Amino acid sequence: MAGGPTGRVAGHLVGMWGRGASAAAGALARYREKAQSRERIREARLIEANRQAGTRPPRRRPPPGRPYPERPYPDRPRPPANPGEGEGA
Repeated sequence: MAGGPTGRVAGHLVGMWGRGASAAAGALARYREKAQSRERIREARLIEANRQAGTRPPRRRPPPGRPYPERPYPDRPRPPANPGEGEGA
């Protein structure tokens, strides 16, 4: 036999490792799917509550890790908050 007893033990360990990795990947996929389902249910409840209250729905937050969009012209000065205030007034 090629490998002998050592080869069989090594093959067994490699097979166990592969099954464990597959089981972990499956558990993670199920967790993500369940979390996504909970988020959809939460959003549906919030939309219904806002509809009944007659309010506008909240703005969607950007996903974690993504920065907020920048201003279109960051080097251009902002207009004064109140008309009549600012330079030359």
